[in-house]
Amino acid sequence: MPELPEVETVKNYLNTSIKNKKIKDVLILHNNIVCEKNIPFKKSLIGKKILEIKRYGKYLIFILDKKYVILVHLRMEGKFIYSNKNKISKHSRVVFVFEDKSILNYDDSRSFGKMYIENKKNYLSSVHLKKLGPEAIDDIDVNYFYNSIHSKKKCIKNILLDQSIISGIGNIYATEILFKSKISPLTKTNKLSKKKLLFILKNAKKILLLAIKYHGCSSHSFAYSNNKKGEFQKFLKVYGKGGTPCPVCKKILTKIKINGRGTTYCQKCQK
Repeated sequence: MPELPEVETVKNYLNTSIKNKKIKDVLILHNNIVCEKNIPFKKSLIGKKILEIKRYGKYLIFILDKKYVILVHLRMEGKFIYSNKNKISKHSRVVFVFEDKSILNYDDSRSFGKMYIENKKNYLSSVHLKKLGPEAIDDIDVNYFYNSIHSKKKCIKNILLDQSIISGIGNIYATEILFKSKISPLTKTNKLSKKKLLFILKNAKKILLLAIKYHGCSSHSFAYSNNKKGEFQKFLKVYGKGGTPCPVCKKILTKIKINGRGTTYCQKCQK
């Protein structure tokens, strides 16, 4: 699933591709992607101009010129593919047709992604965004982090994946952050001091900002800008490398599952 660096990369790509374009039509090719409640999706978008694309956590936010915004969660396989040749992609699920005849395909082979229309005035308090914690690339107050997790007695790996505490971190980056912090993913949160939690926060910010610089991680199927790949997978230390030597101490890396998620770590370096 795309994490903060990948979604940030997609945001930057969309801002260079579709910013200030006016929507002429919307083709909904798979109804499960679009979530309509009180606001009709297609009718609300036709004639609107896309002013800017923003991001919060793993959500993309299309800011329109009038009443609404579009919230998009890419889930596992979602991709945006821009074309000035009016070409619909292989797994296109929603197509935005612009007045200049170019199109933006939302391509999703598994059809897990979701799109929502929200009112521009209060979209940050929508059910999708209001539950999100501060972003992992922000300067998060260690006191907030400590107070949020100290009494939970959960594995720190699970806490890093909890978007209500810190938003934007997924399995890949949680694995890398804990390795850099020299902390076992199995460590219970009530055993971590503020000093160690501050170390985690600083490493999270460093790793995610570096990943953004290299356009995210394409260790699986992530792509942006018409199938361009991210390059941060070249810098991964332990994710996906279970059974190989630790890059620091050479002990064989251990792969386990925590709540069903594959987790690789070094039993020697990560106490």
